[in-house]
Amino acid sequence: MIIDWQEEQERVVYPAGTYKVVISEWESGESSEKKTPYIMFKAKIVDPELHRGRGIVDFCHITEKAIWRLKKFVSAAGVDAKPLGKTDTTSPQFKQIIDSVKGRKMFWLVGEDTDPNGMPRNVITDYVNDLDQEPAQVGDKTPEINWND
Repeated sequence: MIIDWQEEQERVVYPAGTYKVVISEWESGESSEKKTPYIMFKAKIVDPELHRGRGIVDFCHITEKAIWRLKKFVSAAGVDAKPLGKTDTTSPQFKQIIDSVKGRKMFWLVGEDTDPNGMPRNVITDYVNDLDQEPAQVGDKTPEINWND
């Protein structure tokens, strides 16, 4: 990783509202305290114009109680994973599903909250499919992002 010390970096908390985003990448990891596995989705804001091109992230924890959120995320990306049936989260098929959301657009309902230290932060409370894009199947090629759309 290369750090550009001259680049201005600020903690951004977006106003509550609905944001159209495009998923740019994802990372898997686990929480530091409870070691809960998660997937962090990185997205770029498409709309509103004021925040266009800026980054925003969301986490989907991989637990029995929270897996509904990941399923809703994949569905809101317009990716149909149902033909795969049951999939182990350690399998290549699972990675294919998650890779299939890259380049996909959706709407995020963004709220405002505070972290355990009292600092303001954003929370993503819902995902909605962008019906202006064609549905995708697992394994489809990641679409090119056209910022002029």
